[in-house]
Amino acid sequence: MPRILHVCCLAVLTVLGSELASAGPLPHHVLHAPEAGTVTKKQVAVGKIQGPNAAKVRVSLMKTIKDSGWYDVADAEDLKPKDSQKTIAKMAGVLGVHGVVMGTVSKKFDLTLAIYKANGERVSEVTIQGGSAEKLQAAVQSEFNTTIAVPLADATGGYKPSLKSAPPPEMEEEAEPEVGGEPEEAAPEEEAEPAEEAEAEPEEAAAATAAEEEPKEDKPSKSKAGRTPFELTVGMRGYNRSFEYTDPVGQRDTRPPPEGPEPRHLVPYKLPFGPALKASARFYPAALVRDDVASYFGVEGEFELGIATTTELQEPGKPVQELKTSTQSFAVGVRARLPINMVELGIFGMYGSHSFILLGDEGGANGVEPLVPDVKYDFIRVGADVRARIAKFFVAGRVAPRILLSMANIDLEYVWFPGAKGRGLDFGLEFGYGFLPFLDVVAGGDVIRYGFDFNGIPSETPCDPVLGCKAPVVAGGATDTYISGWVGVRVTLGGSN
Repeated sequence: MPRILHVCCLAVLTVLGSELASAGPLPHHVLHAPEAGTVTKKQVAVGKIQGPNAAKVRVSLMKTIKDSGWYDVADAEDLKPKDSQKTIAKMAGVLGVHGVVMGTVSKKFDLTLAIYKANGERVSEVTIQGGSAEKLQAAVQSEFNTTIAVPLADATGGYKPSLKSAPPPEMEEEAEPEVGGEPEEAAPEEEAEPAEEAEAEPEEAAAATAAEEEPKEDKPSKSKAGRTPFELTVGMRGYNRSFEYTDPVGQRDTRPPPEGPEPRHLVPYKLPFGPALKASARFYPAALVRDDVASYFGVEGEFELGIATTTELQEPGKPVQELKTSTQSFAVGVRARLPINMVELGIFGMYGSHSFILLGDEGGANGVEPLVPDVKYDFIRVGADVRARIAKFFVAGRVAPRILLSMANIDLEYVWFPGAKGRGLDFGLEFGYGFLPFLDVVAGGDVIRYGFDFNGIPSETPCDPVLGCKAPVVAGGATDTYISGWVGVRVTLGGSN
């Protein structure tokens, strides 16, 4: 009897084993990413984000990296995109992180991120397009897996997601077991770099790179467009002019030739308001194709044309005279700029000319003598400027001495002040707001002032019976001042920011 029971048990076990084998393997988890609890989170430091709305973009980036479930985030705002490899490695060692992320937001609200290993070596540079502040923050979150996660994993040795953008570990779901057919082997998990090496990297990197030079990747790239290659500004200016004498003798030489003109007083001139059209442009040719030192050098020019204005002028004891104005100016030259984050410093050298002519007091057949010198200043203008942008707003300032090469007709013999000496200076401020990434509305104010010294002109000189006296009018000096305000638009074309 026991033998019969033994045989029956063996038969039952054989049948059960055959059924289990045909049913396939036991249920198991199908994962696209490591299971929760099996992932060693890497440490990532987020450095400074520069540019418009940078603070909000930085907060959004830090939250997105942490919410991915693969990283812990450290704050390293003291690190800047222009810092050297040695500086980045040192900070990474202090914080004990496996990678560093920094970036810049352009005027078009595109975010360019530079991703570094713990030893300061740049792994990659990626760009996320925004178009506006709100769209950029949303794009940082939506494009993390497809744009940021892979180079970040390369830098830190962390989990690298597939192109299908698998969910982070804590969001994995169990898959349905497969039934029937031949048993399938579970797909092996993607191998990650040894945690021991990644965790030891910061300390070793800081020591190994202490004497290394900055990598080539930290230098400006030659493969992309540089900072704003071209800008054009057009607008309308309103100005006033004041030509005044200092310490005047007040009349012609008191020894006129026989039957010569009577002594004449010096007449100051004031124009309360005059309109003018203005345009200026800057062009950096190399910035069209590269972003290095060559893109910092360019040319610039400006032109201004006054709209004809009528003024009235009266010499003491004489009838009022109506005069028309004719004024224009231009300048062309070279400039260099030095971008420092969102600030741009500039120096320039230009040749220019500025004229202001009064029509109606030229003399001649009508017997009217000139009342105010017509002026045409040729000059060399050397100066410096600075422009700083804060989000969509910017402010700029400049100052430039003017070295006068000529000053007709102030030094005209037998009429005004032969031998006169002069100099000039201009300075100004401007403000702007960016309505579009390529369009700013701008406004500003300028002061141009010329000063003259007539003290070297003798007050008594021989007089010609026909031409009169060589220096017929004498004063200590004069000033010619233009104060103006203007509004316009500025168009910027091309460039990475």
